[in-house]
Amino acid sequence: MPVIKKDDVTKAKIAKLLNGAAIETTVDDEENSLYANKGGIDFGVYVKFDQDANRLRLWTYLPCKEGLTAESLQSFVSSLNNDYVFVKFTYTSYDDGKSFVNGEYDIYFTFGLISENFVHSIKKFAAVFISAIREEDKEDIYFS
Repeated sequence: MPVIKKDDVTKAKIAKLLNGAAIETTVDDEENSLYANKGGIDFGVYVKFDQDANRLRLWTYLPCKEGLTAESLQSFVSSLNNDYVFVKFTYTSYDDGKSFVNGEYDIYFTFGLISENFVHSIKKFAAVFISAIREEDKEDIYFS
């Protein structure tokens, strides 16, 4: 299993790894992140780099129907967190009525990053996020 040394975990290296796994990526030159959006992945995922903490954060979101209450969203993400352990679900609500359900998962690379494990993790993260939403919102209460 190829291991990427911790000092070599960069946007360019991760983009090359994902592209080699048939996952198309877009590198954000202004942010310390990239976006995996097509190919062997079920849902788009941001990969955010925190070199100081030796951490990659997988993060994604889905906009909700407008007008949902914070209480209903809190109940929904609590249910998701009880049933799905790979993704940490949260929500964001704004005063204008817009809300989002977010998912995140942290991967630490203190001693390097195992390439195959990272590719598997991003695929699993995307699959769990979108399948959890589909399974738990079958009546389209939160999403259209």
